[in-house]
Amino acid sequence: MKIKTQSKLLSMLLTSFCLVKSLAAEFMTAAEEKRLIDALAGIYCISDKKELLRKIELTRAEPFKNMRTLRDYERECRLIEYSSIVGDPVALSDDDKDILAAFGAALRKKQDIFDSGMIFTADSVKERLDEAVSVGNVRAAFISALLEYHGIALGKNKEKAERNLSRAFLWNDTDAILLHLYVYPDEREATVAKLRTILTGEDGALLVQRIAEAYGITESDNTDENSALMERAFSLGTVRREVFEDKFASFIYSGLIRLQDKKKIVSGYRKETAAYYDDLPSDIDENGSVTPDLSVIDGVKLKRESEMRRIKRNLACVNTRRNKFYKPLLVISKDPYVISMYKQAVIASLACMPAVKLDASLFGHEQLSSSKENIFLRAVSDSGKASTMVIIEKVDELPEPLARELSRYIRGDMRAETRLAYPQLTFDLSACLPVLFASGEVSAELAELCDVVRAEAVVSAEKETVVSDILEYKRRSYGLKSLSVSDEVMTDLVAKSSAQVTDILDEIAKYISSDPDAGKIGRDVLDTLTREMRPKGTKFGF
Repeated sequence: MKIKTQSKLLSMLLTSFCLVKSLAAEFMTAAEEKRLIDALAGIYCISDKKELLRKIELTRAEPFKNMRTLRDYERECRLIEYSSIVGDPVALSDDDKDILAAFGAALRKKQDIFDSGMIFTADSVKERLDEAVSVGNVRAAFISALLEYHGIALGKNKEKAERNLSRAFLWNDTDAILLHLYVYPDEREATVAKLRTILTGEDGALLVQRIAEAYGITESDNTDENSALMERAFSLGTVRREVFEDKFASFIYSGLIRLQDKKKIVSGYRKETAAYYDDLPSDIDENGSVTPDLSVIDGVKLKRESEMRRIKRNLACVNTRRNKFYKPLLVISKDPYVISMYKQAVIASLACMPAVKLDASLFGHEQLSSSKENIFLRAVSDSGKASTMVIIEKVDELPEPLARELSRYIRGDMRAETRLAYPQLTFDLSACLPVLFASGEVSAELAELCDVVRAEAVVSAEKETVVSDILEYKRRSYGLKSLSVSDEVMTDLVAKSSAQVTDILDEIAKYISSDPDAGKIGRDVLDTLTREMRPKGTKFGF
């Protein structure tokens, strides 16, 4: 049986080699060909390198050495058939039959991608492969990945190769799965399980066993349910094995959608209803683990040890956010500067997560319902990642019914069962991280579910730090080389609230933008600007 499986793998290798040879023989260097052979030996787990090289050498002999097109192959087959008819049969060894079969399989695949009259150069082959990949050709994705990952004939482009390999791999292409095994050692057990799922029957099981042994992986009965579902989609004609469809693959392999719901998609998927699924979230590679940088909290401008300590404690536990007991952070402060300071610090400390900012004052029932407009569903869909930080501001402005609806999504175990009414699907959005901010008190029910940090307003001793920070922020925001104020103006600003300081410095920044030579802003300019900012009464009549 070992000989049989080795023969099967060698046959697959020869097909891939003959395909590349038919494409790139004229411009592939000897060093690149050696690199190709070495890579193929590893990909197809060929231990007998001597036998492999002997077979490769046969491809360079007559009648194979100039076999480039399917027409060349068919002409040779007709010659063999005709010789047999006239009583002078061509003596074909088992080796000849193997090489002929490999060229036949390779050149059929080549014809599916390349035009018969095409002139083959490195540029033309790369361009045609890219075109074929763009319309979903799975075989083209594998060839492109094989060559560009190893820098053979087409140059090296590892990022593009991995992207193309992912397409063919997700679409259950056997050669791509073997290439994936070869280049991603950390994922080998899961990849063997995928291979075991699609290679069925006694011969398939023996092949998987041989490959598992070659990589030192303990044999098991593990299979991949998503790969099995993809095979079912092929058998039902839901999608074609030869043509990759990005959205469909994303749904099948998504870690967000329940398996039974995926089965419904496969069984009832129709091209005319595909639009229902187009903007729904999927995240193939989501594992949910994040590493917060708590030192960012120590860098905030206002040093409030108690508040900072509580925020850091909450952020340190974000990897428990899927659980029922986890309480999301809710920062309450009447001072907009304090809210902004902590909001930016939280986002920066979790820079490994995409952040989506939402204004709760604009929510309606639709944003907190079982529809595509649900804020968590929309956030994950927009970011493309299940681990998305959902920053919800002005939570105190939610009316009681909407605050109650938001409360349903605060607990991780509740987000794990986010049901969509149409199409009828259930999403696991527990990897989302809600972070809430409010300038006033929130509903008791919502507060009970959150880790509430009540941050003090800016006190007198902190005012100068706040003004200086806002001043620098406005300078950067307006793209100014300098933005400075006199000591008198600083004294006036320190006496005002954070909101007033922000408004006044906005006006000063606009003033300097219109007059870059204005220099340091004094009391006279400040008085003029603040006077212009005051609302004027409206008079009627003459």
